[in-house]
Amino acid sequence: MDVRLAVQWTPEAEARFKEIPFFRPAARKKSEKLARELGIQQMVAVSGQATQHLGS
Repeated sequence: MDVRLAVQWTPEAEARFKEIPFFRPAARKKSEKLARELGIQQMVAVSGQATQHLGS
């Protein structure tokens, strides 16, 4: 992987991600792939209320 395309995770985002009970490695890979496609360089934690609003 090109290090310029690496996605960084804030500590809060890492903590929230660890709450995913199943398929964590696959979910992380898919999340980072989407982030790279959208030009997102840093993953941040989003509140549950915000994700419900976004349809997640």
